[in-house]
Amino acid sequence: MQFEIQAHRGARALFPENTIPAFQGAVDLGIRVIELDVVVSRDNRLVVSHDPWIGGSLCPDPDGKQPGRSGKERRLIYRMDYDEIAQFDCGMADPSFPLQRAVPAVRPLLSNVLQQIDAVRHDDTLPPVIFNIELKSWPEGDGRLHPGPGPYADIVSELIDFCAAASRVRVQSFDRRLLTEVWRRSPDLVFGLLADDFSHFDPFPWEPGFVPAYVNPYFEVLSPEMVDALHAMGSLVIPWTVNRVEDMLAMKRMGADGIITDHPELALRLPGLNA
Repeated sequence: MQFEIQAHRGARALFPENTIPAFQGAVDLGIRVIELDVVVSRDNRLVVSHDPWIGGSLCPDPDGKQPGRSGKERRLIYRMDYDEIAQFDCGMADPSFPLQRAVPAVRPLLSNVLQQIDAVRHDDTLPPVIFNIELKSWPEGDGRLHPGPGPYADIVSELIDFCAAASRVRVQSFDRRLLTEVWRRSPDLVFGLLADDFSHFDPFPWEPGFVPAYVNPYFEVLSPEMVDALHAMGSLVIPWTVNRVEDMLAMKRMGADGIITDHPELALRLPGLNA
């Protein structure tokens, strides 16, 4: 397998994250796997967003000039229908990424992303773009930030079926409960378990109850021994979020199968990754 470079939330160093322009930018760079996040709206739409809320300085509220409402107020996406969410301008440049430029953009629906991004490919001989979809879910968020695992899994599986996208998506999450429920409905999908510390591996693989094709840990907890152990179980390993050149090269030396990075434009130019 060729070392895989995944564009974290799109070409985030160049465009506002989790937007159509960011995903288009990643494809233009030559990226074949895009990592993105989804949450659920009140009307049960899968909205591409890292956070369960919208607003703040990078997605100001269009109603912020009304009495009693601040333009930077954060509002829970699970308490809003998508028509309302789509009124927010989320194309502001993030000062954390000096090369990022502002563009007109909204938080898109996952269905729109799946339908639109292949259209920007310049070379039809290349394989379709793969979308590594992180389902944002927290046990304490059930019914408040998102549906419970069962209804959430129904929405995900039905959307993937509707878009005929099973061959083009991977589904990953920190929430083992949700992974298990999606797996029960759609066992032929490609799954990934996210982990940010060693405690996530204590019940693995008994939870989520199957061995996912991928286990994607935070890069600072990864070790050669962990890579070997996960490979022995049958899982590939693609750590996140690897942004420094020296860390990218270190992940490959450890035996990782790829990286998730905010800087695909750097990773693609590294001979040590692509040799």
